[in-house]
Amino acid sequence: MRIRRKCGYREWKILTRWLEKYVRNWALCDGLCADVLGAMLIVHPEWVWELRGWAGGTEKYQRRAALVTPLKGIRRGMFRSEAEELLGLLANAREDIVKKGLVWMRKVLAR
Repeated sequence: MRIRRKCGYREWKILTRWLEKYVRNWALCDGLCADVLGAMLIVHPEWVWELRGWAGGTEKYQRRAALVTPLKGIRRGMFRSEAEELLGLLANAREDIVKKGLVWMRKVLAR
């Protein structure tokens, strides 16, 4: 977590570009988003609104990322209202990978 505290918005934008450009499977998506971007989001909660844009993206892994990234923060009691909004935005998702992200977020919220 120490290195993630040193990362700023510049690094966040670099990693989100990686998400858009290189992530093409669920394992890469979940690894980058849950472990790296999610930890950065806890340190910088003001960035959570960027996930709204991801939820409206054309790439399915970007939409899944909108659901997976805030999970660590949700477990710590953060981002609950934002998570509810993301669930609403993606409720009609067609892709299984996004639907599974919806289920995962609902489970975390239910705890």
